[in-house]
Amino acid sequence: MQISFIPTYNKPYYIELHDYFIKQILDGKIKKSDHMPSIRELSKMLQVSRTTIENCYDLLLSEGYIISKPRSGYFCDLPDGYIKKRTVNKEIKQLSTEKNYPYTFSSRQVDYQAFDLKLWQRYTRAVMDDASLMSSYGQPFGEQNLKDALENYLYMQRGVQCESENIVIGAGIQPLLFLLCGLLKNKVCKIAFLKPVFLQASKVFEDCHHKIIAINHLDELNELEIDFLYLTPSTLNLNMKDRFSLLKLLTEKDIFLIEDDYNGEMHYLSPGYSSFQGLCNDDRVIYLQSFSKLLLPSIRLACMCLPNIFIESLNNRAIYYNQTASKLEQYVFCFYLQEGHLERRIKRLRRQSVKKSEILKHFIENELKVKDYIFNEYHQLYIVPYCLNDDFYSEAKKIGIAFEKESMEALYFSFLSIDENELPNILEQIKKLVVKD
Repeated sequence: MQISFIPTYNKPYYIELHDYFIKQILDGKIKKSDHMPSIRELSKMLQVSRTTIENCYDLLLSEGYIISKPRSGYFCDLPDGYIKKRTVNKEIKQLSTEKNYPYTFSSRQVDYQAFDLKLWQRYTRAVMDDASLMSSYGQPFGEQNLKDALENYLYMQRGVQCESENIVIGAGIQPLLFLLCGLLKNKVCKIAFLKPVFLQASKVFEDCHHKIIAINHLDELNELEIDFLYLTPSTLNLNMKDRFSLLKLLTEKDIFLIEDDYNGEMHYLSPGYSSFQGLCNDDRVIYLQSFSKLLLPSIRLACMCLPNIFIESLNNRAIYYNQTASKLEQYVFCFYLQEGHLERRIKRLRRQSVKKSEILKHFIENELKVKDYIFNEYHQLYIVPYCLNDDFYSEAKKIGIAFEKESMEALYFSFLSIDENELPNILEQIKKLVVKD
């Protein structure tokens, strides 16, 4: 069998090899009953360890793409009709998938080149080699080792005062909010959001039949009767005095604060503030933290710190829930966290963000000649009021540049996913599109 596999190292090696074989099978290049290369033969051919090939074949076996025959080896086992059907479905899916551009000023992507994939892969291999870890579902609310590591990390980085027993791990903020809704004992609650409303969170509460109240300013809380206030402190400029005043008001009105600490670690120009949760001693704050932007968006890990009032109800529900976050990723992240890599990564991201912010600020003020713009440090976002022509975004896409939001009145520069070394050249190309002679 001819093997023309060239790894990109964007994924673990065995996953890339697994994807290569699936494509060969679905394209009909490897047919039903074809003999697959032996583990020893493929290991020698690709110059990788036997364990890597075994992991690849084990995955193909579990998915039904191949079978193993004693003393004979591995064989393709996917029915021909299924191959054609999967190929057609794959083509349809590709047509409906949003196009990826080389350079995207979007908050939904990160600069993957700045992430140490090889380190993550090394931890992944170490965890997968431990069969005792991988042979069970794991704990419904998160692995204890990771919860212990998070207890220390959240206190040191964000001032969160929370025992590991109060920490719940999930595959993102939305699964954790669904879990929270299950603890509200069928009560219809009123949840206030500051405008613009965080849709991914508000949708969870709406689906669970709670009422969403959108407010323009925190002063409106004095006149409202609500149960929860959902707040992302990084979107506000609240000094310490304002924070204590807000906590006092919430306590007086018996309102829970849901603190979504989005990118709370990413203060690189301002001194930053610790969490609301660490300032509050009366169990009124539900703390949320996601790690996908600090790591990679595809690594779905988040945590929630619950007040003691919810813990008994949570534990009573343990037998009804399975963990939404991958046990594998939890253990990998635990090692990554325990050995201090996340703190070091945050420091690198801060340094990079300072440089990228300075480059963009210079471009906006000196090239676009705009002085009155909006800058959000935590979102790493510049909103620049600028009148654009109708062809701007289509022309930008032709040269591989895309924006998260396409507005004819403003440019949205979220520089999270842009490499600092490539940024000046990208901005120079944008200047040619927007600045008229």
